[in-house]
Amino acid sequence: HKPMRILLVEANTEDARLIRELLREGAGADADLEHVDRLATAMVAVAENEYDVVLLDLSLPDSQGLETLTRLRTACSSTATVILSGHGDEETALGAVQQGAQDYLVKGSVDGDGLVRALRYAVGRQKLLLELQDARAQEQFLAYHDPLTGLPNRKLFHERLKRLTSDPEVNSKMVGVLFLDLDRFKSINDTLGHDVGDILLQEVAKRLSATIRESDTAARLGGDEFALILYGLKTAEDAAVVAKQILDALTAPVQLRGHTLHTSGSIGISLYPFDGHNVEDLTRHADIAMYSAKSNGKNTFRFYDASMDEQAKSRLAMEAGLRLALQREEFTLHYQPQVNLATGLITAVEALLRWDHPEFGLVSPREFIPVAEDTRLIHPIGEWALRAACTQNKAWQNMGLPAIRVAVNFSALQFRVGNAVSVVASILRETGLDAAYLELEMAESALMQDRRLAEVAARAMEQLSDLGVHVSVDDFGTGYSSLTNLKNFPVEKLKIDKSFVAGLPYNEDDLAITSAMINLAGNLGLRAIAEGVETEEQLACLRELGCDDVQGYLIGHPAPAEHTAKLLAEGLRLAA
Repeated sequence: HKPMRILLVEANTEDARLIRELLREGAGADADLEHVDRLATAMVAVAENEYDVVLLDLSLPDSQGLETLTRLRTACSSTATVILSGHGDEETALGAVQQGAQDYLVKGSVDGDGLVRALRYAVGRQKLLLELQDARAQEQFLAYHDPLTGLPNRKLFHERLKRLTSDPEVNSKMVGVLFLDLDRFKSINDTLGHDVGDILLQEVAKRLSATIRESDTAARLGGDEFALILYGLKTAEDAAVVAKQILDALTAPVQLRGHTLHTSGSIGISLYPFDGHNVEDLTRHADIAMYSAKSNGKNTFRFYDASMDEQAKSRLAMEAGLRLALQREEFTLHYQPQVNLATGLITAVEALLRWDHPEFGLVSPREFIPVAEDTRLIHPIGEWALRAACTQNKAWQNMGLPAIRVAVNFSALQFRVGNAVSVVASILRETGLDAAYLELEMAESALMQDRRLAEVAARAMEQLSDLGVHVSVDDFGTGYSSLTNLKNFPVEKLKIDKSFVAGLPYNEDDLAITSAMINLAGNLGLRAIAEGVETEEQLACLRELGCDDVQGYLIGHPAPAEHTAKLLAEGLRLAA
């Protein structure tokens, strides 16, 4: 309901007076008219003020014809413009509309109502035109940008990289392609929700943009994957410097909705022209290098080299094989005895997963478990191992063999889904094994690297303990856990990592650390078990230190279920 603001550009004073009268007749107090008689004055007015519409005569002292409209539109292209001319020239009228005028009126042929109606229609059409232009601009933006972060998307990233590697004027420069994948981002999504994950991605995008130069490109490819183009590098070290700066920027804590998050990234780097001459090769090689960085401890970067291709092919083959391994029943369990040093009797066995690959033979868990965790195949594989171990232990009991515990490795990632407790309870019911004869081993390092996951795991452990299931911490001493965290887990046993046992009894550091861990377990009311015992000297040292249980090649190698049954039937006893 505000008065329509009109700028009249008219050199003839009498015509200007008549137009004022027509506006009063048609609009009354709803029009606010300002009059100028020169194009130069009009250009200043539109620069300093906002008008709804400009009513323009094409014959002015300082400008004539359609050139007048052209010059004015450069200064106020978003303002509606109506031509009011003394000539009914159809060609000029058509040209005016083509150059952006909303209407072309001839003086003396329009009354007050008609003039006001034409002006209002012109304002409405201009508004619709601007909205359409905004919609098209938004559509164009979304076609080439990520809607969450505002960064260029995969399509624009590829187009810019293609331009850099195909333009003869720029392809003599070294170009760095960096692929960045956030470490443990799935954990944040699973434990805190996708809303928090989205906010974190936006924060990462800001930090990336602040780290690189204006001539560089940061893009989001999807999920938690980002990519960068660094143009005009002088040496490979320039790319390494940027990678380090990015990793440093990512490690700064992020405050999100009451949570303090610590994130990091793994970066792979390929260089044009050394690692490829086209988009496909450069991006594939950067991606391969990024996976190499992830497998080397995360929060680091790696340059691509040709040897990584074979590793990538091997990984893809392993992933494809894992997806079929359960269907083809290629997994099996071997069992390694654990002996109580006080009695010398086998009190438990650890179930160790083995993959009998039809092409590669027996594959070590150290090779395929990380792949299973990355692809989330750890969930069905972990369930299979748990079910098979419980089934076997119950079968031994049904054979009349001594009742012992079976210890099964349980990936911390299996807690993220939220149904770990119900899965364990269901398998115990299905197999008929009493919970007292099941022990779940959790790797300390996996629990300690993610605070939220540790909290979820602690709650699940409490519920498992209530069911009667025993819980132990595997690889103790390698995860840098605090006593507070250890106290929060309802564990009954600490498993001392074999890396500390290997140096006994001669390495003073290993001796001191092992002794401290055994004493810590005793003070907390927990049992201490040492793994990797291979010599009589190590065994004697552990006895002297007061260790409760031992496991290792000296006691027995991992073996199929039939061999373990024979050991139990013979009543293997370790000499005191």
